[in-house]
Amino acid sequence: MSTAVAAGKWIDLGSHFSNGQPKPTFSSRKQWDKYSWEKHATRPDYIFANAAALSIIDNFQIRRDLQPQGHLGLEINVRTEWILTTYRSLKHPQGFPTNSSLPEDQKYMIATEILNKWKNEFNQSKNDPDKAWHVFAQISEEYLRAIHVDSKLVGEGGRHSSIKFQQMNTTQSAASKQHPVDSGTFALTKAFKVQRQSHELRFKLQKVSQSEQVIRDIQILEKCLIKFASHLGMVFPKDKQVTSQDLDCFESLLDQHITQLRNSQVKKRLKTWKDSLRFDFKKGGRKAFAWLKDEWKPPLNAITTEFGEIAVTPQAVVDSLQTEWDRLFNQADQPSWEAFRNQFQDLLVSQPCIIEDITAEQIYQHIQRMPASRAIAVDGWRVSEMKQLPVSLLKLVAELYQAVENGQSWPYLNSHACISCLPKSTPDVTKFNPSVILAPSAYDTRPISNISPRTTIYSGLRFKQMSEWRDSWMPASMHGARKKHETSDVSFELQLLLEHSRVTKNHLAGITLDRRKFFDLLPHETCFNVLAALGAPQKVIVAERAFYKQFTCFYKANGAISSEVSQRTNGFVQGCSFSLQAALGLLSIWTKHVESTPVLQDTTISTGGFLDDNNMRCVAKTAEAAVQGLEKAWQRSLQFDALSGIQVNNSKTSCFGNTKPCRNFLQPAFCQNEPSLKLVNSFVLVGGMVTACGFTGNDNREKRVQKASNRLKRGRYAPLAFSQRAHMIQSAVMPMALFGCEI
Repeated sequence: MSTAVAAGKWIDLGSHFSNGQPKPTFSSRKQWDKYSWEKHATRPDYIFANAAALSIIDNFQIRRDLQPQGHLGLEINVRTEWILTTYRSLKHPQGFPTNSSLPEDQKYMIATEILNKWKNEFNQSKNDPDKAWHVFAQISEEYLRAIHVDSKLVGEGGRHSSIKFQQMNTTQSAASKQHPVDSGTFALTKAFKVQRQSHELRFKLQKVSQSEQVIRDIQILEKCLIKFASHLGMVFPKDKQVTSQDLDCFESLLDQHITQLRNSQVKKRLKTWKDSLRFDFKKGGRKAFAWLKDEWKPPLNAITTEFGEIAVTPQAVVDSLQTEWDRLFNQADQPSWEAFRNQFQDLLVSQPCIIEDITAEQIYQHIQRMPASRAIAVDGWRVSEMKQLPVSLLKLVAELYQAVENGQSWPYLNSHACISCLPKSTPDVTKFNPSVILAPSAYDTRPISNISPRTTIYSGLRFKQMSEWRDSWMPASMHGARKKHETSDVSFELQLLLEHSRVTKNHLAGITLDRRKFFDLLPHETCFNVLAALGAPQKVIVAERAFYKQFTCFYKANGAISSEVSQRTNGFVQGCSFSLQAALGLLSIWTKHVESTPVLQDTTISTGGFLDDNNMRCVAKTAEAAVQGLEKAWQRSLQFDALSGIQVNNSKTSCFGNTKPCRNFLQPAFCQNEPSLKLVNSFVLVGGMVTACGFTGNDNREKRVQKASNRLKRGRYAPLAFSQRAHMIQSAVMPMALFGCEI
């Protein structure tokens, strides 16, 4: 017990609540007043608690008013409401095995037989989307069960039926095997138990007077030790009571045995880790590169509410997140599509977009490219299960997609999301203060929506098929979500413009925009109508409109699920391809509107951007003309924002100029009064460091170099071949150090 207390696994409450100065609790002297600390007063009474139990104990005191002479009582106050705190968690059906040993021709026969069995029921359910998708799930589950008939792992049914929840106890969950404090093998646990029994036997043998109960306890403990001694190669004397010398020998061998078990456990874990890393690298190296980056992300254990209070229980955290985000996703003032269309009618030029119906083969190929690590959505499907379904079964999915495009609604589970709010920034572990609770506000988190993979497959396929159509109306300066375009194109393009202006002795003034909650504030009605005006196929608009009309969601944090279901009137799901389509359509109008700003002769307005990371700049012969042109472009941008519902965060938006006269004109125009922008020499643009004037800020570069150095040191110890480590360094170390440096 002293070892456990010293290691911090168990806490002595008497010392903990008295700042390391515990009081005596017993004296054999009859005249003891129960208050004085004398030599005869001892402390044989303890209450120990582990870390989980300590969190629910708010008081400890010694009771001196009890009747027994010479004895004091110990009293603790346990907050039972903390013990009984529960939260709601999703319960997914048990998964099916990932691989089947059956030959392909046998799988084909099984699929054909099952389809014939369910054909009539599926056809009869087509008019009811919830039932139709549920029947498809039953067909798929029967197929998976049939091809894994010899497997010990039996998957459960229930996909695409209903959302199932389970109540979790906060304290029990924190101390369960899901969150282990110290893990060990069964053999090691048994050895520690025997070690405790040996210490207990030694204590009982030292008692001067031994009652019948103590003698029985000694006999039981001796049997346990004699039985375990055979594993250590030791034999206790027969027909003779165990002595302290016998225990000394036994405990010495037991200590050696525990050390060997620990070393063996460490070696096994290292071998397992090495083997898994090597195996993962052969399959792409996702886990290997994650290990190399070693970026610690703390869990979201607390949230600062809108009232400045800190919510800490899982249910309180998710409810607070939902309250804040619901307010953002349901803006009272929605922009008018009529006003937007009247203002930008000339820019809404329709382009033809001809696409065919989605086929089962396309669905199959898309599924095969999906990562198996994708989180399970509320419909219960795992990607590893979906990858095993043959094309013949996926033809049913293609039919259901076609029904949605023809005006049928989505099933409830396909339009229901589970939103996980992740902290936006990763704290610096070198400056991390463990005594300060990490409790960001709701808006300092990033809401990532996990929707049905069946829905993301549809949006992903249509997004890919419509790429040529998007290229027909996207300006050349837009680089996001576009084939043969990269993030570095934005910074390289601006750097070249700065260099050209310097060579031609022109003045350049510009603004880098930071948009507030861009994807979360995109108005549904305006975005759908913009895409339709640009020529998007009506069937795609119908399907996506239906999805967002039906959209509902839960919020999730540390396993807890929010207590209410939410809807939204603005904001598109981040992680779904259609959100990119909506954003690109709206930003293409912004780009064309700003670039068409009327300016003086020999003055040009241009923009650049990667999705919502946009910048605008004006080049002119004089500094005054450059700033005046930029002011006009800024006003047109504000006009667009007012009509589209987009908001700019002025505190994070900055302006820049390439000459001193240009900077002098920028100060009164943008910095001294509204919009009160920050004038900078250099800035980070989509990861690239851009220097417009003067010296480059080194903070960002130093951070990148330090990260690259840490990865390089870590990569030296990767249990991989030299060529594989070299590949890791080329892919994850060098880009970290060099990306973003000036041209």
